[in-house]
Amino acid sequence: MSCCRILDFRRVPPVAGRLLNMTKEIKDVTRDKKLWRTFFISPANNICFYGECSYYCSTEHALCGKPDQIEGSLAAFLPDLALAKRKTWRNPWRRSYNKRKKAEWEVDPDYCEEVKQTPPYDSGTRLLDIMDMTIFDFLMGETTPLNTYFTGGCCGADGS
Repeated sequence: MSCCRILDFRRVPPVAGRLLNMTKEIKDVTRDKKLWRTFFISPANNICFYGECSYYCSTEHALCGKPDQIEGSLAAFLPDLALAKRKTWRNPWRRSYNKRKKAEWEVDPDYCEEVKQTPPYDSGTRLLDIMDMTIFDFLMGETTPLNTYFTGGCCGADGS
């Protein structure tokens, strides 16, 4: 029985563990030039990449294969932006990544009540979706909530 069924997560897409060839299945097929430029060969002669983001996206925090094989879990590939536009919302409980400044949710005891009154979390299932993803991420050991992406039609008829 899967973790999703045990936890009654109805909004979590199916996930499959898989061994990926980073060269053939990511680098050679990506049309994202920014991603492609982040690939490099490590001093241990492994293929690595780090993508592009605001936090921890550098050669010091790269994903590396052995030599180009990496094990991962695949939930879904989002279609090209030309095929399906996406809306992006910052995760309300994202980390600050600042040693001197805590995130608002770490210091404001009423933060959750504020989030519940703020669009798009004030109606529909968006807040529940974020909670499901957060619990699932915690169980998988993922501790860096960043952004949430939705394509039109996946979260409601209008993609909202």
